[in-house]
Amino acid sequence: ELVPEITQEPDYDGAVAAAEAAAMCREKNRTVTLISAACHPDTIATVKTYCFGAGTDCVVVPAKDGKTDAAALKSLLSNEIAGFLFQSPNFYGVIEDAAGLIGLAHAAGAKCVMVVNPISLGLLQSPGELGADIAVGDGQPLGMPLSFGGPFLGFMTCKKELTRKLPGRIVGQTQDAAG
Repeated sequence: ELVPEITQEPDYDGAVAAAEAAAMCREKNRTVTLISAACHPDTIATVKTYCFGAGTDCVVVPAKDGKTDAAALKSLLSNEIAGFLFQSPNFYGVIEDAAGLIGLAHAAGAKCVMVVNPISLGLLQSPGELGADIAVGDGQPLGMPLSFGGPFLGFMTCKKELTRKLPGRIVGQTQDAAG
């Protein structure tokens, strides 16, 4: 199994978006989160921490040959699984079989969260085109400079039917009752 060396400061905002997306997938009878071992280690740790805080389980799906082990994923899927998170291109730089992984999760009734590098979407199919329910990632690849160590930038988007489950930190323009 590949064991990567982390040589940069951890970037938590994309990982926080992934953890919030995992929470969006949970339902009354579906509380277990699956996450691919081929995700960034900081993302895995953050999702595990959020699940622990919520009193829910997080299970890591093994990686095989540098990508998510689809057979292991299939064996872990059950009616308790709320969502499955994977990253493509993954931490090892491998482009996952996104459509196949999303299909497996959906066949078991689970939602699917795809962690993406926004620059890669210039060449690869978008998470929405592939059928993902939620897409998250770090905005740092877009060239936003770190000002004195921060801020980092995480992003999240989802299918329309999940918009009411989005976390309450959405920034935008609105009007009050007085206009």
